[in-house]
Amino acid sequence: MDLSAQIDSSSIFFDWDDDSSTESDSGISSVSSDSFVNPFDHNDSSFISTVTNIAKDISLQSSSYSKALIDFTISGLISNDTFIRRSAAVFLWQLLRACNMPFYDGIETKEKMMLLLKASDDLIVSLEAALKLDSFSNQMLYWVSGCFHYISRTPFGCEMLLKNNSDILISMLNCELQAVVFYSITTLHNILLTCPCPYRGVHLTNCINNIIDKIHKPSNLGETKFKLLAICIDCLSNLSYHNNAVKIQISRHISAIQIIISNLVAYSNNEKLLLLGLKLLKILSTDQSAKFKISSNSNFAILVLNLFKSKSKMNSNVWLVMFLTLRNLSDILFQPKSDFWKVYHDVLYQICLRFDEISCLENDGLLQCAVGILANASCDCPQNKSLLVKTKVLDSILKTLSVTTDKFKLWSGETLEAMYRCLHHLCSNHERSLYVINKCLMSDMNFLTNASHIIILNSSKDISFANILSQSLTDIPISWSILRAWLGLVRHLFIHINNNPTKFKTQLKQTNFINRIIDLLSGFRRQIENNYQVFLNPISEIQDLPSVQFLNQLHSNLVYFEGIKK
Repeated sequence: MDLSAQIDSSSIFFDWDDDSSTESDSGISSVSSDSFVNPFDHNDSSFISTVTNIAKDISLQSSSYSKALIDFTISGLISNDTFIRRSAAVFLWQLLRACNMPFYDGIETKEKMMLLLKASDDLIVSLEAALKLDSFSNQMLYWVSGCFHYISRTPFGCEMLLKNNSDILISMLNCELQAVVFYSITTLHNILLTCPCPYRGVHLTNCINNIIDKIHKPSNLGETKFKLLAICIDCLSNLSYHNNAVKIQISRHISAIQIIISNLVAYSNNEKLLLLGLKLLKILSTDQSAKFKISSNSNFAILVLNLFKSKSKMNSNVWLVMFLTLRNLSDILFQPKSDFWKVYHDVLYQICLRFDEISCLENDGLLQCAVGILANASCDCPQNKSLLVKTKVLDSILKTLSVTTDKFKLWSGETLEAMYRCLHHLCSNHERSLYVINKCLMSDMNFLTNASHIIILNSSKDISFANILSQSLTDIPISWSILRAWLGLVRHLFIHINNNPTKFKTQLKQTNFINRIIDLLSGFRRQIENNYQVFLNPISEIQDLPSVQFLNQLHSNLVYFEGIKK
């Protein structure tokens, strides 16, 4: 008997799922894994034709027919007679496979499968019993793993497998037969894609080492190497999604992250695998230990730079996931004091060069990540601040914030916060900070006001900087993070303004700007308890109010403000 089963081509499609979060994990879903493998024997055309006809008839018969068919098969699976047991396994394998094939009568595959699976609660247990009775022979491993695979093609089947706590499925990942390994990993993949997190048994996390081992030694699977690699990576992503324990386990595995990144570099021309691999790195990058291992791997910088050099469209999922990963890593990648500065400086430079292109794509997710990276990189780092000014990032941010109201609404609160925070950083502590401030004050003030029409500072004697500021907070979707970044920027502009300061003070007093700030701050009293004073002191000075008097005025407007005494 020939045990070198040939795995035919299988269709594995990975689709992008909704991902609105840039700070936390997110998922990329894929459809059920599929493979068709030639059986060891009983593959003559007459036998297959008979089983196929039975599969066609299942949905036409009563439920008692399906139950009788499954009960009869189960009795064969647990038989002490080897021939009967193996014949039952082959029959069930072919039957489940046939139920997963489309027929000309238009009967839905899942409908036939559901009828079969609901016919007995003992199907999974009986398959495991057959495997044990057959002493885990290669033939029975093949048929049982194949049955598991086809059962996992429906949500109900995945629940059945998970309910029975099938540790045998995990152990089959170590089988020497490539067909068994492929069946097992696709079964696990289907379970992970189908079952929501609360229903995933802890036993599934025990398979991590086996999955990583397959990534280490993919050559054992010959032509299926690429498919196996893609499925293994997606399994790790789904296991680690919102599961810190799994992230830690993966990061602690010897050279696991290294081998994953190396494979991504080797297959960087394949967008599907690149998307899955970057998704896994993005999820892992929320763990501090994994974050360091990813950053310290020089191949990761090569991977990112290769993508910048490629001709792929920037407005794609691969770019988005890469920027999500870089944003998670940006607090350590781009600081001159870190060990990674020399390696990743070129990456930061490329982001700066492409920032204007990114800002023109009207892709909020991509822009949010890119400007978030630049905001983190420019925090307390004069070298990076100068780089952002030199590469026209400042101009691009001001232009992006200065669009009309309708277009401004394209950007989320997180994107606005990151842009204001980046401008805030650029206004201080580097050789060109004064240039940045003057650039802001002389630019289109829409970047502060989000007015519905274009307002140019000093372009009209009837429009003053103070009046513009008094309008701005009403047009921005406010959250504390946006307000804090916005006030930080305004604070710098107030401190350094030198264009007719006396007139400016008078104009500001005539507006309702201070009261609007106070009204907004009252909604954030807990968050600002330790933060508001540093932002508002410069404004109190412009108001010609002593700090104590100004704070008392603020206090009187914050009802039940905790921790503040008159």
